Amino acid sequence: MVAHAEEIEFAYIHTGHMAYDMNGTPVGRTVELARIACKRLNIIPIFLDLPFARALMEIKTGQVSCFISIFKTKKRQEYLYYPAHSDIYNEMVVFARTGDAGRFKSMKDLAGKSVGAVRGYHYGKGVLDQSRIKISFVKDEETLYKMLDEGRFDAILGNRATGAMFLKDLNSTVEISVAFTTLRKPVYLAFSKHLGERGRILADRFGQEISRLVIESGGQIKTVSP
Repeated sequence: MVAHAEEIEFAYIHTGHMAYDMNGTPVGRTVELARIACKRLNIIPIFLDLPFARALMEIKTGQVSCFISIFKTKKRQEYLYYPAHSDIYNEMVVFARTGDAGRFKSMKDLAGKSVGAVRGYHYGKGVLDQSRIKISFVKDEETLYKMLDEGRFDAILGNRATGAMFLKDLNSTVEISVAFTTLRKPVYLAFSKHLGERGRILADRFGQEISRLVIESGGQIKTVSP
């Protein structure tokens, strides 16, 4: 006899690598990992697209059970259970046309160049404080990648996973590559401490299941039906 499936609310932030498909279904690598893990653990996921501040508030008050793709901090550990480790990483990189990418090894190599970025994103300590680099901010990631494709930037700062998605959608004839990484930091599926011991157990079980998924897939997570 199959046990009754438990429903769990998962908050996530709507970005380029956590977006929607044509049917309005949330998609993206971390969402897919959570969805597949839920199937294996007999859990029905309810994905909630929330602003970051609201997601944190609802996690603290127990209105939402889990936050998908969140950094670990000492302050957040006061109200979140984290798994022991994570195999999911947020990687910020510099993209440039392939002919130029090989010449850019660090931020110093971008001195005098025009570099694009989206305001409010964290690209790594000191990355945006380069006095010899002209960094221009645009409104969103889609605009950022279009401007690189059109040659309006020499390079851009972006998320590796997001960039791969946008560049594929652009269907550009210009070859664009990753020049170097500015930040690589683990992110977690963390559960509200309002769940009590159940939250700690869920954090551990999801952490273990996602580790298995990453190993089994070789890092290539395919979209599955909701």
